[in-house]
Amino acid sequence: TGDGGSGHINAGIYAIRKTQVLPLIAGAASLEVDILPKLAAANLVKGMVQDGYFIDIGLPETLQDARDTLDDKLCKPALLFDRDNTLVEDKGYTHKPEDLKWCAGAQQAILEANNAGFQVFVATNQAGIARGLYGENDMRLFHNTMQAELQQIGAHIDAFAFCPHHPEGVVTELAHVCRCRKPSPGMLEHLCSIHATKIKGSAMFGDKTKDVAAAKTFGIPGYLVAQGELLSAVRNFIKETKAP
Repeated sequence: TGDGGSGHINAGIYAIRKTQVLPLIAGAASLEVDILPKLAAANLVKGMVQDGYFIDIGLPETLQDARDTLDDKLCKPALLFDRDNTLVEDKGYTHKPEDLKWCAGAQQAILEANNAGFQVFVATNQAGIARGLYGENDMRLFHNTMQAELQQIGAHIDAFAFCPHHPEGVVTELAHVCRCRKPSPGMLEHLCSIHATKIKGSAMFGDKTKDVAAAKTFGIPGYLVAQGELLSAVRNFIKETKAP
């Protein structure tokens, strides 16, 4: 604010329409000095207020503060989800995009987790790969379709982890007992280790006891949810976690 009090600050992130900006440019131009004032005068500038972490690193002492605190500030808890019959309906080794059908409330649960500041991960056993029923590329296409449909409501999954192994598989290199297949916690460990995850405040949701067991072994709460219960379970967890 002009009086030196508290207020909003420009974070330096812009979404600009070229058709509005190009007519204002004749050679070299400054965005802040030449372009934005003209757009503002024409009432073509809008701002979006976001509640995020910001620190000025223009001074030695604030730069050091950033170095001391940035890793912790960027580290966020995660909500981890089983896939089949937790997020999407499973009719038996479901992997074709045309067979994608979301469980009731699942998309909204992901959106609310996104908006509450949680990372969203999916950890899914995919024994159909070891059994030779479909390949990794088929699974990835299915996951891409999930992401595309989530994007239509402004939601997203931050990362997927999958286990392609099964001791009864027909694909020789995948036919063994592994540490990633739930109820083992390998997928949870992998996701949280490579995505700067704060373990405190994280949780796992799934429709089988193996999901809860994986969470327990990993050291986070696990919630067993039936189809149609996920949204209320996620809302309750967010409310309790955010409560003072």
